[in-house]
Amino acid sequence: MSKKKAIIIGSFLVLIIGFLAVFYKREVLSVMTEPNVIYKEIRGMNIETNTKVGLREKESVTQKIHMISNEISGLNFTYERDDIAQGLIYLTLKDQDGQEIKQWEIIVETMPEKETYNVFFEEPLKVHPGDVYTMEFTSKKLEGDVRLITGRDELTDRFIHVDGKEIDEKVLGYGIINGNCMSIKWIFGLFVFGGFLSLALTIILIWKKKEVEKIFVTSILVLGCIVILIIPPFISPDEGVHFITAYTQSSKLLGRPVTGDQGRALVDGDAYIYRVSPTLKSRSSYVRFFKGAIGREVSVSPKEDILRSPLSVPGFAYAPQVIGISIGRLLHVNGEQLMYIGRLFALLCYGFIMYWAIKLLPYGKNIYYLIGILPMTLQMTTSFNYDSVLLGSCFFLIAYLLYLKESKKKIGIKDYILVLLPIIAIAGIKPVYLPILAIAFLIPKERFGNGIIKTIAACVMGGCAILTTLITRMTNISGLVNPEIEGVPRYTIASVLGNPVSSLTYMMNTLIDKLSYYIETMVGGPYGWLEIETPSLLLAFTILLFGLAVIQRDGKVRHIYAKERWCYGLISVGTLFLLLFVMMIDHTTVLSPYIEGVQGRYLLPVLPLVLLMVSNKSVVLRKNIDAYIYVGANMVTLTTMFYIFREIIHSP
Repeated sequence: MSKKKAIIIGSFLVLIIGFLAVFYKREVLSVMTEPNVIYKEIRGMNIETNTKVGLREKESVTQKIHMISNEISGLNFTYERDDIAQGLIYLTLKDQDGQEIKQWEIIVETMPEKETYNVFFEEPLKVHPGDVYTMEFTSKKLEGDVRLITGRDELTDRFIHVDGKEIDEKVLGYGIINGNCMSIKWIFGLFVFGGFLSLALTIILIWKKKEVEKIFVTSILVLGCIVILIIPPFISPDEGVHFITAYTQSSKLLGRPVTGDQGRALVDGDAYIYRVSPTLKSRSSYVRFFKGAIGREVSVSPKEDILRSPLSVPGFAYAPQVIGISIGRLLHVNGEQLMYIGRLFALLCYGFIMYWAIKLLPYGKNIYYLIGILPMTLQMTTSFNYDSVLLGSCFFLIAYLLYLKESKKKIGIKDYILVLLPIIAIAGIKPVYLPILAIAFLIPKERFGNGIIKTIAACVMGGCAILTTLITRMTNISGLVNPEIEGVPRYTIASVLGNPVSSLTYMMNTLIDKLSYYIETMVGGPYGWLEIETPSLLLAFTILLFGLAVIQRDGKVRHIYAKERWCYGLISVGTLFLLLFVMMIDHTTVLSPYIEGVQGRYLLPVLPLVLLMVSNKSVVLRKNIDAYIYVGANMVTLTTMFYIFREIIHSP
């Protein structure tokens, strides 16, 4: 390394360390003393849209609360008030026998107009897990309106009462506080350590001229662990129901009871984390899951519970998570540790598949590295969703078909098996990506032996894909028979196919309005329920990396022929329109101005083909810039995780 490069790298490190030190002092330290909410009723509460119960003089409003820990240090509730409201509110906590434990007097004029209000004990109150206490609200000399925010929660039967009368199955938005958020400093420390470790290992492997797949798998194992740490459980879309589904699959594997009443999942205490997890995007999530991960549980769970119904998705879609959960249950770990083990196994599965995909890929390895390490990709593949299997299968199928087309002289039984496995996985999870199989038409017939064998192989593979789809997705297909969504007529298969011109026009209008949104959300968030989008500058840098990744290097130019471009393009466009068709009949009503439910992340499986399609030999790099692409990709993921961490620690 030259002296000039050493000075540049050293200056960059000093700048980063200085920035992190200032951030720690100004922002991390300021939130560490904030109250830790170990339980929040009605996750994702919105003061603007949730229902309210007004406080009235001479009326009492009561809410049963369930203790989940051995001690509590306070309570909170969510409310709104008029700007002219004044008077006194009394919040009384009563034990199971109705005896008063403590009463707080709250002066209405001192309360913000819209807020979550915290009250504390002088000393932590010792309680017993499972006990049911009562919060009672009364008022005195109250003028103006003060309204308690309520909502629905499918996992509780403890509803709010006004003067002893239940109010339409509503539950108060309350929280239970225990301690503070000091654990956030350790999470920040692990993030900083992991970030420098990932960059150091990547640079060392590049310096030693290691293969791309080795650099990639090393990077994602470290970065994936950072993503698991920074993005709390249940943040990824529908991760809760995916967790329950994987848990029931684990119960089948272990020979334990699977479902209880009305087909709902019957779980042990280690899955109780689904019920008692705090607000999704909050610093308290960090505290809870970090303490649980190191064995310092902040809540105590019942021996068993009944949660929501699992999804009707093939068990192999959750194979890595099921294995991880099963091992954790056999080791009797707690709920938080179970969550992390399941997510870690999803990462390991994805890393293993991508290692071989990149190793076998004959060209475009930089493209695979960049797509595979994107923050969006890692967020999807380190959760309880089936994306680690789905994305891994799609990427591997593309890589292996290109390997057969470019490198394999004669296709054997092993090759058919290695192609069939991802086909079955894709068909069983999301068959909209099956057009990827069309790459096989580019494989010369001589690799099969002759054209007849190639035709037979294509028919067998296609038949297996169709059969798997019909067997595993019949329940979902039958569910589309319902012609309405919440009382509004929906598009149906018959209405779409019966009006092809208007349906295609509708799809094209959707693309015109939403294409830029799809691109942005494919590479730049939002990440699950966080609603955190990548800053424009970081998004522009990511697009720049994609532009550099598709440019081939002088001496290693692989000409992409016209028929290959057409094939990659038709697969990508076909997948897009097939996705629009499915979402049109599954999520869209006839009143919607565009097709609902389509997200940019759904297009990640065919992104490699889009980038390979635009690769050409007109623009060629004389210098090898692979190292800059790899380090730049790592920096994109680390910077995104920093923004997410910063957002979450400032969310109460």
